[in-house]
Amino acid sequence: MTPLNQITSNLTSTIKIFAKSKRQIFLILLLQFAFLAILAWSSIEILPRIPEAALQMGDVLTQQSQSLQPEDAYKLEEMLGQNEQFMQALQQTVKALLTLVAIIAASWIILIMPCWYLAHTSVKKTPIKVLFRLFGLGIFWSIVLGVIFVIYSIASGSTQTLLPLSSSGMTTTIMIVVLAVVVYVSHVTFAAADQKFKKMFSICITHAKTTVPAVLINTLLIFVAGSFGVLWWFDNPTVALVLLICLLFPVCAFTRMHLIQACQKH
Repeated sequence: MTPLNQITSNLTSTIKIFAKSKRQIFLILLLQFAFLAILAWSSIEILPRIPEAALQMGDVLTQQSQSLQPEDAYKLEEMLGQNEQFMQALQQTVKALLTLVAIIAASWIILIMPCWYLAHTSVKKTPIKVLFRLFGLGIFWSIVLGVIFVIYSIASGSTQTLLPLSSSGMTTTIMIVVLAVVVYVSHVTFAAADQKFKKMFSICITHAKTTVPAVLINTLLIFVAGSFGVLWWFDNPTVALVLLICLLFPVCAFTRMHLIQACQKH
């Protein structure tokens, strides 16, 4: 079967599966809505704590930058680390951000991993142990992302402030590429969670002819569906929320089934 025929076959099969998986889709939509609600609540509760501290950091950063000659830019990190006002504001910002990230990560693992399991059960009969494997994968990839961020901060020279306040274009480019690879591999492992551990990761390479197109198509579908909500968000948040629930949520459910179906075709 040619790659184009394989892509068409996967999409056709997924549409049929999606059409008959009403119970799973309903549960997936509920879980995704719960995740969105927690995301909105945590953002409303925590994000307002950040702007004041961020403004203080910005003022100090501007003052310190202006006092340095271009050839002494490498000293900025050390100077900021010795500035009490900046470090206090930084601690407040980091604490708020870490709290927000922890809540989002925990709710993502608890609520979105079952969405993947329900998607698996739509494609074929799946034992409950796959759900626990998905929880493990969710924790694993959350840790991987945290480690990547720390490495990026260190590579950016942000050993004292933790946050990557300045970074070279090359470092940022490498970071983006690494994140793209992690997103691809993590989603394929979620989709292949019913396979043996080693095979979950090997499918990323050995069956790239089906998984890569599936991920690209899924990304396009999510982008198109999500763009409607984003475009309406500033004019009418209520309409944007309805569009997200009615368009983006079902598309997310579909894309999980699509990637799982692609992983089965090997």
